[in-house]
Amino acid sequence: MTTTTPKAAPLGTTPAITSNTTLGRLLHTRIIQRRYPALTAPKVEPTIARQQAIENALSIALHYIRTTDTQQGIQAATAKAMRAVSMLKQACNELTIGGVTA
Repeated sequence: MTTTTPKAAPLGTTPAITSNTTLGRLLHTRIIQRRYPALTAPKVEPTIARQQAIENALSIALHYIRTTDTQQGIQAATAKAMRAVSMLKQACNELTIGGVTA
């Protein structure tokens, strides 16, 4: 009487994404990013998009300054300018490595 032992499933054949739907794949990606944050690279805003956002905030601030004489217009312009400053500060912090700029 011969008995055969069952073979183990080969390693590496399990699909990484088990869902066939777009929503399932998106949820899978989010779960992996939350469970293993060190394995997933942080999402960094592309340089061009950041530059456009900064320029847009400054442009809107200048528009408010030129077109309004009210306190609300000045406050809106200040808010947009501060947004541009915070984006510039974030960009500078990301470029700084150990106190030395790249």
